[in-house]
Amino acid sequence: MAPPLTILLTGAGAPGVTGTVHALRNNPSGERPRIVGCDVRSDAVGQELVDAFATVPVPESDHYVESLLGICRDHGVDVIVPQTTREVERLASAGERVRAEGIALVAGEADAVRRGNDKVETLRAFESAGLARPQWFIARSIDQVADLAAELGHPELEVVAKLPRANGMRGFRVLSASARRYETFATAKPGDPRVALDDFLEVLATADDIELLVTEYLPGPEYSVDCYRGPSGDVAVVRERTSVRSGIAFDTIVVDRPDIGEMALRGAEELGLNGVFGFQFKEARDGSVLLLECNPRVQGTMVTSVLAGANVIWAAVNDALGRPPLSIPPPRVGTRLRRYWGGVDDAGTHLLGSA
Repeated sequence: MAPPLTILLTGAGAPGVTGTVHALRNNPSGERPRIVGCDVRSDAVGQELVDAFATVPVPESDHYVESLLGICRDHGVDVIVPQTTREVERLASAGERVRAEGIALVAGEADAVRRGNDKVETLRAFESAGLARPQWFIARSIDQVADLAAELGHPELEVVAKLPRANGMRGFRVLSASARRYETFATAKPGDPRVALDDFLEVLATADDIELLVTEYLPGPEYSVDCYRGPSGDVAVVRERTSVRSGIAFDTIVVDRPDIGEMALRGAEELGLNGVFGFQFKEARDGSVLLLECNPRVQGTMVTSVLAGANVIWAAVNDALGRPPLSIPPPRVGTRLRRYWGGVDDAGTHLLGSA
């Protein structure tokens, strides 16, 4: 009997690990793969969900790729599935080295992944393709931040300032005239991104240099699109993110918005992205849906698409292994996922479940 397919899943401490493991184990091929997890933290909670676990250096380390390849040799890994922003770009750049070892890799071409991880590059790609995107500027000084905020309507309107290369809520603030120091302290949770412009400029004054993306604020509903492009066709599953905390969707539902899905796939074509990846969009004040960012990797709540019948994660694994294309059914509109907090004790016993 042939040994089971063995998958190395990176980022075993990432918020989406439970969903990714579900997607890999509940696949349309009916396989029961062996999953090896790895993470920079030795106590990553995902180790309780996989068949074997190992620690690795941070992706920026000179030893990161070789460390992963060592794990692959030790466990007979067939394919690597990266699921964090930092890892997917590093592994995409090392794709030739990985594949030379006979190991498949679920990651796009290195340049496409790099561009997708860069918010400015993604905006430029959407501009080149004539796709909807917010009004945006690059600020390289404190004075420019203040001037551009005013050009975008501040203080009457809220304005966004964010780092071009960051993920989650890192390097992201909403410049708001309604944010006042004491009121924010007293009424807002620490994760609230709103900040008064003067307070934000004081923070910037401590930086050695500045490069910020300054854009209009989009106040409407937010959408994620779980995408796949490859031999099995082009798939875009559009989800409304009805509750978001710290950049993570806690309540999301599949909706019938082919216009948003088409925009995501056209943007991906312009960037050169293939395999599995995602985009985020948000409605502007006039109701138009505009680009927020690209995630050229498995998205944290992408399991919603799997539950809706479209396992885009497994389709990318299937392609990486060089197998015949799969038939991906249309997703079931209305499929909803609600995430909730879970917990594990120090003996690895699950105290609470986690979506």
